[in-house]
Amino acid sequence: MWDLYNEHGIRELFGGRISEEEFLRTFIEKHGLPIALEEYMRIIRDAITPIAGTRGVIESLRAQGYKLGLLSDHGREWAAFCEEKFDHHRLYDAVVYSFDVGFCKPDAAMFARALALLNAEPEEALFIDDNPRNVAGAEAFGIRGILFTDAPTLRKDLSSLGIDA
Repeated sequence: MWDLYNEHGIRELFGGRISEEEFLRTFIEKHGLPIALEEYMRIIRDAITPIAGTRGVIESLRAQGYKLGLLSDHGREWAAFCEEKFDHHRLYDAVVYSFDVGFCKPDAAMFARALALLNAEPEEALFIDDNPRNVAGAEAFGIRGILFTDAPTLRKDLSSLGIDA
């Protein structure tokens, strides 16, 4: 299987410099995949699913009054699909998509943008991500980080910080 995050062109897609169609056409050609572009786009959308239990954690934190931000490395088309299908973006006080700002996590500018939108300082924030590189980037910026593995573990990690989720 391919490591999509190391794929040529992914940073251009996530940075808003190329479209999903441009990225996937190149990907299909590079790997010699015997699939039509439209079919591959459908397969990708079918594979996008929420991680079990995470919405409940987010809703619990929001109900307790925590300010929440979403930082997402995403292509414009994929983010639009997620917003329409899952409506998750409405759970957050600030949403920062990589394609809107032109850079990806763990770029410090991504964290700075989110903090500015939340009117928060790094030491007041907690960053949760499933990529160790992104968590390390947040910590280098002065933000405490949690490496996400699953919702039950996240609840335990938050509890160890005195946060009931």
